[in-house]
Amino acid sequence: MMAPRVGLATLVPGRVLAPRLVTTTTLSRAIVGVSVAWFVWSAARYLALPGLSYDEVLFVNAAIGSPTDSFIAWRVLGVPVMLMSYIGALKAYLYLPIFGLFGVSPTTIRLPAIGLSVISILLVWAIARTTFGRLTSALLVAVVALDPAFIFMTKLDFGPVVLMLLLKLLSTWAFLKLVLTQRVAYAWLLVGASGLGLFDKLNFIWFISSLAIAALLFRGELLATWARYGWQFLAPLGMLLGAVGVSMVELGLPQLRATSSWGVDLPARLVFAAQLYASTFNGDEVYKWVFPASPNAWPVAAIVTLLCLAAIVAAEAVAAWRTRRAPRNQDFADRAGWLYVIVFGLTFVQIVVTNKADGPHHMMLLFPFQDLLAFVAIGRSTRDCRAVGWRYAQRARRLSRRVALTGVVAVLCTTEAGADLQYARAFEADRFEPAWSPAIYDLAAYVDRQDVDVVASVDWGLNNQLLALARPEARARYVDFWGEVERPGGLSKLEALYMQTVQGGRALLVAHPAAVEIRPGTHKLLLDFLHSIAANTTPQAVLADAEGQPLYEVYVLDDGAASER
Repeated sequence: MMAPRVGLATLVPGRVLAPRLVTTTTLSRAIVGVSVAWFVWSAARYLALPGLSYDEVLFVNAAIGSPTDSFIAWRVLGVPVMLMSYIGALKAYLYLPIFGLFGVSPTTIRLPAIGLSVISILLVWAIARTTFGRLTSALLVAVVALDPAFIFMTKLDFGPVVLMLLLKLLSTWAFLKLVLTQRVAYAWLLVGASGLGLFDKLNFIWFISSLAIAALLFRGELLATWARYGWQFLAPLGMLLGAVGVSMVELGLPQLRATSSWGVDLPARLVFAAQLYASTFNGDEVYKWVFPASPNAWPVAAIVTLLCLAAIVAAEAVAAWRTRRAPRNQDFADRAGWLYVIVFGLTFVQIVVTNKADGPHHMMLLFPFQDLLAFVAIGRSTRDCRAVGWRYAQRARRLSRRVALTGVVAVLCTTEAGADLQYARAFEADRFEPAWSPAIYDLAAYVDRQDVDVVASVDWGLNNQLLALARPEARARYVDFWGEVERPGGLSKLEALYMQTVQGGRALLVAHPAAVEIRPGTHKLLLDFLHSIAANTTPQAVLADAEGQPLYEVYVLDDGAASER
């Protein structure tokens, strides 16, 4: 007969049980909820800051009906398909209805990116639940959601990275569900997510190839699925293999040849990649791109990753010694843990051997596998500790695992939260690098009011922002000169562009002053051009940032000053 329940406590004769006020499920949900709230608060606070940048708006022209040819590398039946030789128009397709309904603004550009990143966080939870317990998975979500690289690179879609992260995590979850359930529907989901990731950006192939090799850990489950479904299982995998092959032949190899990426100085690349990894995941790398100073934070995340990789190797060596006379049977969680380690390791190797992989957006292809492998390391090192002579009881081993996990999570979350708050203080200070200054909004408003036929951007990146922020009916007049200007014979190129697009009309030329120009020599080239056509070399307007530093110069090609609407 069951003892009667009184409130939250169960009365048992001779024994008093303390009420369990907080269950593991409740605590886990609270951790996930607070983590997601922290991410959204950190990313959405100061939503318009910094100013819209080159990377995050390069898709806008395609998403608003491509009124110009800016960032349209390839069309099919008039529809933009490739924005650049290695970036597809997937993001433009997703934003097409958003811009159609709400227009183009910092809010409509950044809020959807933040929303997609929340889905990525939930996918981290789903992936972790295939390997770890509920509370451990929630702690992993906290480490991921507080990461400053994740927060601010997704807010600004630096790279871009938002869709890459989402599709990579969806592919990983679909693969794990495929081998767990052996249902062919997950194979189609895996192929769909991976194919879209490849279409979004060609370097997604690094992840696909790493996952394909790691999938050998689950060859038994995959063979069983093949035996069950036959060609229904092989067909989607064959389609993905074909897409990868075509992408490499048509896009990858030409890109390598065009960028001279064949020869690799391996030691130098390894040192560079290690430093870039450390500065990306301590928050420094993005910070020094956006703000005029660098916090030079300790590379805590990189140190944790290195220690955890060493712990995994040591634990594996100990386990191999223990079972040297008998084969080891690894359960699903063990193999999933090795999958995270292999994907991280192979992706890092591909970054090292690719000369053009030189930015934090490339390192984000590793995210969040470095956190997954850290949690794997804690579990393996504490589980196998008895092999070196320690005689822990089961409860003691569980306690050691909890202490190690709590310590790592506390260190990572504390340093991450500190970096997040440092970003917040930098936003409040309102001091940005010229390419990220919110003064771009003032420039866009000023230029948009001018009654001219052409608005030509001479320095790097300006046309993207001005086109995105322009009135819909005025967007067709925006042209980008910088791509031609920076090539050999820049002056003659500029004169030719002027003859093609400007002569006979009224135009504005927009550039940075020499002190803050993005491409060295651009400002001098512009003045030389104005001299060559006997135009006024005094800017019509000079716009400055919040501290009064001149950031933009606007020149008019007309006998009189351009009028305002």
